Amino acid sequence: MSARAAVKEAVDLAAALVVLPLLLAFRLQRRLAPGRTDVAFQGYAQLLGLVPGVVGVVLRRAFYRRTLRACGRAVSVGFCTIIATPEAELGENIYVGPFCNIGSVTVGDDVLLGSNVTLLG
Repeated sequence: MSARAAVKEAVDLAAALVVLPLLLAFRLQRRLAPGRTDVAFQGYAQLLGLVPGVVGVVLRRAFYRRTLRACGRAVSVGFCTIIATPEAELGENIYVGPFCNIGSVTVGDDVLLGSNVTLLG
């Protein structure tokens, strides 16, 4: 493993630890109110969407990799982007620009979505 890959792994692990309380709270809410999963998920997505810069991208990726139906390792979700449901699927090498809204969709590999894009599902 290269030094760069090792640093990336360490950063991803640290981000997973930072979002762990949100993951646990989301899973608890999902069990207590199973019909309201999307509402709970949207709240956490909105909260993480407000974290700017690279830190926000890393935290959002850590959260979405553990909550979405599918989410690749090389995913970048921009500032103020909302993924509305954990039923969404994001492939590998995805860039989602700022201020996007993503519904229950499947986005394949190697996709770039610019700013202010809405994908309904």
